[in-house]
Amino acid sequence: MNLIARLNRLVFVVLPVLVAMVGCQPPVSAVVRQEKGMEQFANDKEFHSAHTMSEVKAKPILGKDIEFTVGEGKAKAYWTAPAEGHDQSVIMIHEWWGLNDHIRQTADMVHEKTGYGVLAVDLYEGKVAKTPDDAGKYMAAVDQKKASSTLNAAIRLLKAGVDGSKPSSKLGTIGFCFGGGWSHKAAIMGGDSVKACAVFYGQPTVAPGELERLIAPVLFVWPNKDKWINKEMVDGFKSAMEAAGKPLEVLEFSADHGFANPSSKSYQSKESQEAWDKTLEFLKKNLG
Repeated sequence: MNLIARLNRLVFVVLPVLVAMVGCQPPVSAVVRQEKGMEQFANDKEFHSAHTMSEVKAKPILGKDIEFTVGEGKAKAYWTAPAEGHDQSVIMIHEWWGLNDHIRQTADMVHEKTGYGVLAVDLYEGKVAKTPDDAGKYMAAVDQKKASSTLNAAIRLLKAGVDGSKPSSKLGTIGFCFGGGWSHKAAIMGGDSVKACAVFYGQPTVAPGELERLIAPVLFVWPNKDKWINKEMVDGFKSAMEAAGKPLEVLEFSADHGFANPSSKSYQSKESQEAWDKTLEFLKKNLG
């Protein structure tokens, strides 16, 4: 066989394999954007204008603010203890505004609907934004390594028992916007301790080496009018999860970024209720 024939045969054999491999992977641009995290939008003025915050209706707070140890320091969180007979808990990570009363009330709602403990972890170290400019600054200032250490410590805390409560046998994670990506990261870090991961319009991880460590099934709540968590990004996430052999369900809504937050101008009551109904069903299915 001469050289030209050999080269033609090589192309014939190898090219289909390469095409198949590329077809399983997310687009390169999607991978680059997703691995940067939501922090890449910290100075995006259009992203700022998409976020509004109105006062939430005051409700009694069921839980309490706590501190827990992270290395030689402390982290802040809001804790609602599990109801009697429950030893499941959920780690909740806030939006770009920070751990405000809206997040506390959301944590209480999840507790009331499930009986689970809910630990809403503060990754802004006590800072709560009142304006989009402040929110952008706080989000950009998050130290990735420190935030990861905080969430790892939160997982250990729940498994040991918070403030005298029963140790949690099963964990879930849930986050919104900025916290949505961190919900996915926390589930990866938690390994087989985390049984369910819910992401509301946040940037998930797509790196194959990271996804290999993921055990929990993922529920991804996606508003298809979102300019930032867009179709390219979601398709890339679907491809990455499929290539890694990880279970993923995408809930698609005709809505915009922040549609499940009643304090946002993008809030849509009907779609938000459906998203929450399915999220709570997902948590109960996987956590018991």
